[in-house]
Amino acid sequence: MGFDWPDASGVRAKIEEELRETDAATILARQGSEDRSAEELGDLLFAVANWSRHLGVDPEEATGGWGEPQVRTTLPRHGRARPAALAETG
Repeated sequence: MGFDWPDASGVRAKIEEELRETDAATILARQGSEDRSAEELGDLLFAVANWSRHLGVDPEEATGGWGEPQVRTTLPRHGRARPAALAETG
């Protein structure tokens, strides 16, 4: 699997591909197939981070330096479920 392109448009296309694959994996998991959602989501996140590099934006800076404390408070406030790993730690 390749995640490097000469320009941002190639990365953007890869993001769209990874979104489709993540959607498909989620649907298949709900139907009882092997759950590959986490793997596909990881590919998607990696592609988005690569896109930010092509746009000249530091991914960490773009998130406002989010760390675990911000994730714990912000995601629930915006109506999103907390990641399982964070739910386990408190």
